[in-house]
Formats: sequence, structure tokens, C-alpha cells
Amino acid sequence: MIALAWRNIWRQTRRSFITVSAMAFGAAVCMPMMAFMDGVYATMFDVAVTQQTGHVRVEHPNYPKTNSMFDAVGDAGSVMAALEGIPGASAVSWRAYGAGLLGSDQKSTGAVLVGVDPIREQGLANTDAIVKAGTWLTKPGQILLGHRLAADIQAELGTEIVIMTQAADGSIGAGTYTVAGLVRSGNIMRDSQGAWLSLADMQELLYLEDQVHELVLLAEGGRDNVGALAEAVQSKVGDEVLVRSWEDANPQMAEMLKLGQQQTSILLLIVFFLAGFGVLNTMLMSVFERTRELGVMMALGTRPSAIVRLILMEGFLLSVLGAIAGAIMGGLIDYWLCTQGLTLGYGEMEFSGVVFPDTMKGVFNINQALSVIGSMMLISVLAALWPAWRASRLQPVDAMRSN
Repeated sequence: MIALAWRNIWRQTRRSFITVSAMAFGAAVCMPMMAFMDGVYATMFDVAVTQQTGHVRVEHPNYPKTNSMFDAVGDAGSVMAALEGIPGASAVSWRAYGAGLLGSDQKSTGAVLVGVDPIREQGLANTDAIVKAGTWLTKPGQILLGHRLAADIQAELGTEIVIMTQAADGSIGAGTYTVAGLVRSGNIMRDSQGAWLSLADMQELLYLEDQVHELVLLAEGGRDNVGALAEAVQSKVGDEVLVRSWEDANPQMAEMLKLGQQQTSILLLIVFFLAGFGVLNTMLMSVFERTRELGVMMALGTRPSAIVRLILMEGFLLSVLGAIAGAIMGGLIDYWLCTQGLTLGYGEMEFSGVVFPDTMKGVFNINQALSVIGSMMLISVLAALWPAWRASRLQPVDAMRSN
């Protein structure tokens, strides 16, 4: 039957070639499109999660409402000790936040102060990638400035920066720090207003003895394991502190990712519909042109079920050819997109507070690629069901009389 089906699909070479090409084109469009969109969302997710919320975070219960320096997690060392080595976490760090007046010898301005653990933060965020110039924090007394903030106050590497802020005890905290590096985080607000100190320097500046504003964790395996990690963290730290997932901490990002996935799914459905329609048209025309031949086969004793299997096999072979061609074309485009990237030619672009580079790279996901190919084949076979059913309903005498 396979040999007969193979012969039949090439009886109309041009039509079969167009059908296979359409399916291959659909797969070749879907695979790179999904890789590109995954790259876009990965950039947004990296900025929002690794540099800000983490997959799971531990805070004072009032901190999400107040964002107040006074609502800090006390006895932070004990909390960190409880989270050390927790199953399901790939990294854990802690941070403290404040706001103050920051100035060089040229200009002063308000800034958001972020205290980070220099060692732990490297396991959480790609610190080498976000430091545009200079180095990451390596010793006490250093400060990193967002590159836009540095330009605003005319500061450069080695510049002495004076900070004045309100400390946790209500007094005025002040300190002088040396610019060690300039940060391009990808977040416009942080690049324009952010200043990073070591956690020890920040606690000294704000008089936050053994206090932090958040402890953040990354989940092994990414987003899919966040729920399990959050439950494990809650069991370790108890109910005196607040445990939140990144979705709770950044609902706008979660909604944006969900919306993007929905839009991608709609586009995929359109492509799949067009591919299925192409197979349906090809098989209907094939049945119509072979009505007399099918009638003769049934008159000679071929069962209707065998006719159905023959037509479905033809549809299946078309889908296999389209899938192979589509996988090759889509795989080559995916490889180029993930290694070289797509240069848009508009320079850096800002969207939803995130700065995207001019050259965007895709993120290849083998499961998504296989789902595209598999779905394309399934829809193609399903599209052949109606022509197969129609062929099985032919009356041999009437079919043999047709021209």
C-alpha cells in the first residue's frame, strides 16, 4: 500500500510539490518565529528575574506595599543559613535597598541604592555581561553606577562619589565611594537611577545590622520548577516572612509573557490551518480525478476501509515530506538566528522598560520544534480524513461511469 500511495501522490507532481512546499514553508516560518519570540521574552525575563525579582523571593510582609527601608527582614543571617543548599535552588543571594542623594564633583542627583553580595550576586545575575566598563564590585568602598546615571552626573571610572541618605535609625547616613564600573542592565530605570554597593557597605550606610530587604533564589530548571521551590522555601523560613514567586512580584511581566504565548499560538493555528487546507485540497482533487479508478478497485473487491487507508497513507506521505523539508529549512534558519541573530537596524530599542539590543538572537527549543513538526503532520493526516471518507462512499457503478 505504501508503494501505491507513493506512486499516487506523484501522479500530479506539480500539485504535490506545491503542497509539500507549503507545508515546509509553514514549518520553516513557525520554528524561527518561535525561536525569535523566545529570545525576546528571554531578554525581558533575564532583566526582570535574574537582576530584580528572582524566581522566588523572601521579604518582610509589609515590604511589597510600602517599599520602605524600615520594613526589612531581621536576623537575615539565620534566614540565609536556612536557605543555603535548599533543594531545587541553583543560586541564592540577598539585597538591601535605599534612596539618597548621590553626587560627583560636577553634579548631584537622586539615586536608587542597591546593596548586593558581590559573590552571591554573580551566581544570580550575569554580572560580567551587565558591567559595561570597569569591573564588578571586588572590595569595600566601591560603587557601580548605571551608565545613564554616570553620564548625567559626569562621572567616570575612578570618580569619587558622595552619598547622603536617611539611615534606618532616622539619622543621616553618608559615605564616599569610588566608581569601579558602569552598568548597562537593560532596564532603563536602573540604568538611569541605579547605584550598586556591596551589601556590607550598604548595611553600614543605612545602619541595617543583619537586615536585608529581600533574599532571592533562582530555581533549577527555570520557570517550570518555581512552585516547588517556593513551597520548599516557605517550609524553611516559616510564616513570619513573605515568600513570593516572580509572577506575584512582577505580575506585569507574567501577563506579558502569557499574552505573547497566546499571540504565538494564534499565529501557529493560522499556519496549521493553511497547511491543512492545502492537503485537503490536494487530496480532494486527487479523489475527484481518480473516481473511475477507485470505482474499478472497489468493483474488483477492494474494501472501502482499504480505500480509506490508501488515501490516508497518501496524506501521511505528503506530511512526512513536508515535515522533513520544513525541519531542514527551519533548522538552518534557527541555527543562523540563534548564532548570528537578526539585526533590525534601528539601534537599541526600549519596550516596557527593557532595552533590547539592535541584534536579537533566538533561543532554540527542541521540544517546540518537534511540536511544530508533529502538529503539522497530524493536521495534514486529519485533513485527509474527509477525502478518504468521500472516496469510501463511492458507488462502484456510478464511479466507473464518471469521466
